[in-house]
Amino acid sequence: MTFLVEMIKHERIHLLKNRSAGLINCEGAFRKEFSQFLKNIRLKLEVCYTHFCELLLFPFLIVIHYYRSLIRLNPKIKNLMKHLFTLLFIFSAFTINAQPKLSLHKSSPSIKPVIEKVARDYYQNFNNIKGDTVNKNGTTIEFTSKISPEGALETSITKYVDPYSYTWQTTMFESEDYNAAAAKYKEYFHQLNNCTLTFYDKTSYKLVGNYDNPDEDRAFASSILQLNATNHDLELFKVEVALNYSMPSWTVKVMIYEKIADDKIRPTILN
Repeated sequence: MTFLVEMIKHERIHLLKNRSAGLINCEGAFRKEFSQFLKNIRLKLEVCYTHFCELLLFPFLIVIHYYRSLIRLNPKIKNLMKHLFTLLFIFSAFTINAQPKLSLHKSSPSIKPVIEKVARDYYQNFNNIKGDTVNKNGTTIEFTSKISPEGALETSITKYVDPYSYTWQTTMFESEDYNAAAAKYKEYFHQLNNCTLTFYDKTSYKLVGNYDNPDEDRAFASSILQLNATNHDLELFKVEVALNYSMPSWTVKVMIYEKIADDKIRPTILN
């Protein structure tokens, strides 16, 4: 454990020295260097984890060697050995193969069911899912949302007075690791692209959009999806998956809103 701490300290000192020496002279380059720093730490943790598993397996091997010498003396021990080998095989397969995949490549639950529930309330300005008022000023009113995707960090509904419109938004992920955030951004886009949404009137439409490839040197990426609907009331309906950088973290958000055109602004209605 002390060895791992020393390695982490070494990586951190190397990063800070590079920046103070002017080797990292722009924000984008610093983000890349910091991302590499996180990768190095993760790799070191994986190595330590592997050694830890090997230490756990060592006592099992000693027990197996001991009981092999007793099998010929007592046939009942043979059944015990079968169970022991089975447990050892399961433990080895899980620790060596399954655990790294679960920790590094865990997929998120689909947000499509929640997006569909929100979309069904689109015609009603999200009145059925609108919660308490949390903030109010001259141009916007912010409400809590009664429904939120699993794992969401924050979910809210914003009413814009002029032009009159509503936006539902949820923050799904936040991290200083660009690669992790970019992976979540891509994952949520693919969860929603080409999915079918059914509205309150039982009509169904496919949600489609183009993927905006993120770049660590850009502070944002935005992929907008829309319905292939013949219903003109839904032609302004948009779902946006966005990746944004605000020092020191990257955030992934999903939003539902109406893209207001100048000639199709709704009349202002006070609730």
